[in-house]
Amino acid sequence: MMMKLLFCVFLLLGSGATEAENNARDPFVPLATKWSGLPDRPLLQQFELSQLDVTGVMYGTREPRVLFKDPSGLTHIATVNNKIGKLGGSIVKIEKNSVVIREDVTRLDGSAETRFISMPLK
Repeated sequence: MMMKLLFCVFLLLGSGATEAENNARDPFVPLATKWSGLPDRPLLQQFELSQLDVTGVMYGTREPRVLFKDPSGLTHIATVNNKIGKLGGSIVKIEKNSVVIREDVTRLDGSAETRFISMPLK
């Protein structure tokens, strides 16, 4: 009789542990594989400069601003020193009819090159 009772207790405890093991989350598996809520880079740094159009310049204010239109049609506002383009360029000057962007790039041979790109107002 005692053996049957121990066997029943063992089955009850054993089956409960098995269910808990089957429903338990593996602590070494991440809860989310990848969060896609925010882009890796700011929007203006996700495009090539050739993909962006200068659509407006707010000049004559304390801090000039420039309006860029991306390929999807969204408009972005930027100021001097904002980063722009996939190569990490930055806006160095905002003029009445154009924007000057500085890109520091590394050539294939390892030498550094600084480029100044003027983007006209369209």
